[in-house]
Amino acid sequence: MARRGITAPRLRRSRRLPVTGALRPQEPGGLRRRLRLSAAWVQAGLLAVLLAAAVGAAGTFLYRSDLLRVRTVTVEGAVALDPAEVAARADLLGHSVITLDTDDAERRLRAAYPDLRGVAVARDWPRGAVVRLQERTPWAIWYSGDSRYVIDEEGVVLSRGEPPPGAVTVRQLDGRTDLRPGDRVDADALHLAQRVLGAAPQGVRVAEFRYHADQGLLAVTEDNVEVRLGDGVDLEYKLAVWAALLEAAADAGRRVSLIDLRFGDRPYFR
Repeated sequence: MARRGITAPRLRRSRRLPVTGALRPQEPGGLRRRLRLSAAWVQAGLLAVLLAAAVGAAGTFLYRSDLLRVRTVTVEGAVALDPAEVAARADLLGHSVITLDTDDAERRLRAAYPDLRGVAVARDWPRGAVVRLQERTPWAIWYSGDSRYVIDEEGVVLSRGEPPPGAVTVRQLDGRTDLRPGDRVDADALHLAQRVLGAAPQGVRVAEFRYHADQGLLAVTEDNVEVRLGDGVDLEYKLAVWAALLEAAADAGRRVSLIDLRFGDRPYFR
């Protein structure tokens, strides 16, 4: 009886999967390049730190030293004001030019001189500062009670100066008597008075202008005629009616003591 031979079963050959991300041995040249690059970055960082420290030390030195401190203050535009007084009130001497607070100096000057039109403070490197002023120009006189005030063209009460001779003068009948520099009065009334002075009817001379907040402006002539103008609306028409009424009164042999021109085409006189 023949023996059957036993054969070993065939094993299937497994497919080899590719291995990804396999590490390759470092090449000596690449490692050296990386080391050199890292060393360069370290040196650059150290240099930056040293440079920043040097700049900080230099800034501290300049701030604490007298090299960049305000030693001179130049005041420009002072007419009625004393430049030395302005410089003292600005309080800039001895301060560092680097950290000079020009806004704060401007606030101090506006508080000291509220009637200024404008003020600007700037650094004047390396050891100075400049104060530029815009003063207001005296233009008119305003009376309130027994108090006398010098006024500019915008109606601002001034602390100094006098207007030119012959300047317009207005007396307020119901105003405050405690006005301070920087306060305002009715500038329109002042400009109206100025226009009337140059355009009053022929032969009429205004002795005084008076003002009431409710009634507006009135003019008192040298022959004691009170002319109530109100405001400056239709001034040309008002002046023409004024002249016509005076002419009609003269033709009739009447003396006029009051002319009211505040109500347009309804003038009144007596």
